[in-house]
Amino acid sequence: MGSDTSKRVAETVWNWRAAKEPTPEEAAQAAVDHAAELRKRGVIQACIGLTIAAAFYFGLGAYYPKWKIVGIIGASIASFIGLSALVSPTGLFAQIERGIFVVAHWVGVGLTHLLMPPIYWFFFVPFRFLFRRGKRDKMLRTFPDPSETTFWVDRSGEEQKPEHYLRQF
Repeated sequence: MGSDTSKRVAETVWNWRAAKEPTPEEAAQAAVDHAAELRKRGVIQACIGLTIAAAFYFGLGAYYPKWKIVGIIGASIASFIGLSALVSPTGLFAQIERGIFVVAHWVGVGLTHLLMPPIYWFFFVPFRFLFRRGKRDKMLRTFPDPSETTFWVDRSGEEQKPEHYLRQF
């Protein structure tokens, strides 16, 4: 594919040269809409957090009194998030969300490095040795003929009926 073809394909997806700059009114409206979306997201997060805190306080707290403290702490955090979303959606709430995303990213990286090696060594390696022991290819896989110039399957002569697309496999 030449660079001219690539440019035409890219312009089909997004013609960035024809995109216009937003007017100041459009930019201001976009900022207001963004702040409203952040407020809505913060209120939803606060409602979910308060629901979970109530479950801890009234549910587990009824049987185990020490769990009421967890409910109170959870309600405090959820209330703080909800109020920050209402008062300062693009300031404080945005910073809280960024902080939560950074912590969540590092928790994910840590769990990946803690869980993936044991899964690899205790699952994939033993099964590999089991499969190697048999030395049979149950899927009947074969490598293509290396003398072929292409491995493309020519389907230009076949006519596809609409039913074919309903059940592709």
